[in-house]
Amino acid sequence: MRYFALKKGCTIVTPSIRIAQSLLALKHEILFIGGLIQKKGSTTTGAFALDNLRHVKIDTAFMGTDGFKDCQGPTTFSFQELSVKQKVIEQSKQKILVCDRSKFFKTGTYPFARFSDYDKIITNPIDPKEKAMIDSAKEIVIA
Repeated sequence: MRYFALKKGCTIVTPSIRIAQSLLALKHEILFIGGLIQKKGSTTTGAFALDNLRHVKIDTAFMGTDGFKDCQGPTTFSFQELSVKQKVIEQSKQKILVCDRSKFFKTGTYPFARFSDYDKIITNPIDPKEKAMIDSAKEIVIA
């Protein structure tokens, strides 16, 4: 969120109630995609959300994951989030996966992309074995 405080005049598209609320004080336009609210995670999903996403072109998508142990890409535990995440990837020019080291040891039920679909993966310090898991991404940023 600190990144957005440094920027001005962005249009931020999000299915997350928490993210939308946290960005309200900044001088950005917030486009909340709406849809069926998932209580766990406070995100929106479903046909309404997908239909709204079809009408939006996204310059840069920042996405999270529930984990990716023994997988070729990020996963989610939520079947409802699966199609929304895939639509965001489809509608985005640049795709950035943001995850901490704990995601290397967890796996969700539903894969929604491959690491090679991402322009960047941003994570905290990882060891060489963990880096090898995600090396098909175009760029890995250790922050």
